[in-house]
Amino acid sequence: MPVATSKADSATVLVIGQEGHGKTTLTAAVVKVLSTKKKAKATSESSLPSDPRFNATEVISDKRTLTFIDFTSQENYKSYAEEARHPVDIVLLVVDIEAGVGDETKSQLELAKPFIKPEGNIVVFLNKLDKAEDSDQVDLIELSIRGFFPSVGVDSEKGVMFRGSASLLLDSNDRKNQKPVIKMMECLNKIPVS
Repeated sequence: MPVATSKADSATVLVIGQEGHGKTTLTAAVVKVLSTKKKAKATSESSLPSDPRFNATEVISDKRTLTFIDFTSQENYKSYAEEARHPVDIVLLVVDIEAGVGDETKSQLELAKPFIKPEGNIVVFLNKLDKAEDSDQVDLIELSIRGFFPSVGVDSEKGVMFRGSASLLLDSNDRKNQKPVIKMMECLNKIPVS
């Protein structure tokens, strides 16, 4: 598998969402799914400078190297976003469909505003699909997220949404459960970076 050698071959993915919505679980699910499919290898090593405020997981695929940044707390994310020391190419918002979009989610999107590009470098993973009461509930949450996009400078139709369950992915090898993560990774690999 080739290793990324240029900026176009790599991207930093800022993983945001309320505490308990499944950011860390989703990152672990990405690693598991891609590793079992032999489509990527993952490492806790990162090209980013070490920073105790976040965990960085690097996923190397045949398309590009993606470094997922997952913050250990809302306060750590806030201080990072205010400093904006490391460039962010893609914003990945994880939303628990049971809890929906709360004030913390909106706050995190506001903090990500400097990283969000109008052409749409934001991807949303609607998590815990296995806990949804019905598809109408999920549709309403998707609409509320899209309704918030213009306040952070993105057309409501630009953000790409995926629905799945990160914890189900970690607990089973069911191909049906893997599909949303595989599709999400294909999307992350195609988003242009500068």
